[in-house]
Amino acid sequence: MFILNIVNSFIGKKGNIGIRTGHIINELDKNSISQFSYSRGATTDFKKNNINMSILGHIPRILNAYRMYINPKYNHRKHDIFLFENFFFKQNIQCYSGAKVAHIWEFSPKIIKFLHKKGYKVILDVPMAPTATSIEINLLTPGDTILETFDFNRKIEIESYLAVDMILSPSKFVTSEIIKLNIPKEKIRTIEFGVSLKECFVRQYAKEYNSEGLDYCFAGLINKRKGVHILLEAWKDKVFEKDRLHLCGRMYPEIYQLIKKHKLKNIITPGFVDVGSYFKKCDVYVFPSILEGSSKSIYEAMNASLPCIVTSNSGSIITNGEDGYIVDILDSQGLKEKMLLYKKNTKLIEIMGKNALRNVSKYSWEKYSRLVIDVYKELSF
Repeated sequence: MFILNIVNSFIGKKGNIGIRTGHIINELDKNSISQFSYSRGATTDFKKNNINMSILGHIPRILNAYRMYINPKYNHRKHDIFLFENFFFKQNIQCYSGAKVAHIWEFSPKIIKFLHKKGYKVILDVPMAPTATSIEINLLTPGDTILETFDFNRKIEIESYLAVDMILSPSKFVTSEIIKLNIPKEKIRTIEFGVSLKECFVRQYAKEYNSEGLDYCFAGLINKRKGVHILLEAWKDKVFEKDRLHLCGRMYPEIYQLIKKHKLKNIITPGFVDVGSYFKKCDVYVFPSILEGSSKSIYEAMNASLPCIVTSNSGSIITNGEDGYIVDILDSQGLKEKMLLYKKNTKLIEIMGKNALRNVSKYSWEKYSRLVIDVYKELSF
């Protein structure tokens, strides 16, 4: 069996796609399964058996920055995909005899069609809920388009779903949204993410919550898609005046303006952090995302023994009332009520935090990689 990974991202780099691809490639090597990859870039550990875009691979970052800070209505994905396709089709794609599977990490009907002609079975990795889901969500907030949608994206997504032999979904949420598009559920395999279990942190619950207050935290892109504006709406209540809210990651202008407008206090913005160590100083993880595939940060928070407040659209493995709470999207009042439960009964922090650590221990990157490889085998034989 031969595996070809086609990755419009940086293999091995911290982040959703890069880190997952790296773990899979490591597992393939461990099992002596032949593999090769074409990618936007790769860290030093993954440059063997890889051809990448080199310095040109940084262009999509520039396009995304233009969208973030200058023109939010610019569809950077259209040009991102075009650049990657142009790179890929300039390569001399080798033909391998025997069973071969291509794992494509981008919506590209052109590449999928090409791979089929080369005799590959093709698996599409889906990192996010479909554009059709974004369109539905926007209908819930008339006058405030939270999620930018583009017909180009919607079209190539559906074409890709239909064209491939198998779809890998990161969560039950994403699987259900793809099925809504009349894609047969038999074509979809749901494989949850993992976490580095060796780096788990068993907390010492010795904090004087009543006098010191609670430390709530969020990690990721600090924008409306992640529901941070809903979190800030809840945070405006004076009941949190002795507490602290840590917003870790890249802050979008839209959120900075809200914080400034409402003169919100007790907000800490450390930028990018090593979540493994940073979560040690926090008590409750809050992730009210409006649209995800599956948030890797929730796994990391659970691995740090943090109870989590999430939305069903976060695509998490949280069990409501056991290791955290699940709230509706766009519901600041419901979010605030769950945040206050931990203030009113601080024992829940330890009880649910320990449950979170125990539950996430069932999910490792090794297990994730083995399950993906099982799908490769399923298609090859």
